[in-house]
Amino acid sequence: MSLYINNGALGAMEHTGTAASALALSVPVAAGALLLGAESLLGIGATLMLLTALALAFLGGAALARRQPLRNRPALAMLRYGFLLAAAGWLLTLLMLFGGHDWPALLAGIALGGLGQGVAYRTAVGEKAAFAVACRLTTVVTSVAVVVAVSLVQTYAAPGIKGACFALALLVDLALLGALMARIAERDRE
Repeated sequence: MSLYINNGALGAMEHTGTAASALALSVPVAAGALLLGAESLLGIGATLMLLTALALAFLGGAALARRQPLRNRPALAMLRYGFLLAAAGWLLTLLMLFGGHDWPALLAGIALGGLGQGVAYRTAVGEKAAFAVACRLTTVVTSVAVVVAVSLVQTYAAPGIKGACFALALLVDLALLGALMARIAERDRE
């Protein structure tokens, strides 16, 4: 699986899954920042529970992607399915939050979103344990940009819980963008 991206100052860069791994890691980081931003609405206990669920789901998804039956499948298809599972999870979280449900209803969506992002991240990274410097820089820049975008959307879109809903919609869009990138790479490979 090769995804080619142009990073402006870094020049044209070729790395297996660089863009996908940066996107797969930045969305859960932004979701965590969004949960921390919504702490005043949810409460500290609920926020800590949701952050723990997000972290455990992400790690579980990464562990699931390492299992032998899933490693035998085409990597681009696994990447696409991981991003689609994440998009479904973030959409479920958005619907529960917008519907005014309490924090336990958010657990299922956050668990699905984190699980899908973990599968996508582990599939994009592959078996390489360490990234090149340019790849790490791409991941950090992407994560910071997504966190800033989510924070700005949450702050300026609407007051209160509505801003968090708009920010979650951005996470759904980013997960769908990852699935689209994987599908385009699949089609190019055929």
